[in-house]
Amino acid sequence: MPMGRILRRHRGLQHYPVRQSDSAGQLQYGPGEIVSLAASFPMGSQPMPGETWYYQVFYRDPLGPCGTTFNATEALSVLWE
Repeated sequence: MPMGRILRRHRGLQHYPVRQSDSAGQLQYGPGEIVSLAASFPMGSQPMPGETWYYQVFYRDPLGPCGTTFNATEALSVLWE
């Protein structure tokens, strides 16, 4: 079922634009995309060298937990250099 997915970072939410997954349900951002998008965040909420940010994707899931229609991936940590 097509639906854009939202990549978010933990610790003061910063929402990335909604994206459509491919036919295998995968979503990929290239390193340049993440840097460019993060640069658009308000001052003080942009990644700084040496910081670790955690990312997670929320997506539509008709059989989601507790009767919801959404679910989330496991978080991924990224060390910004």
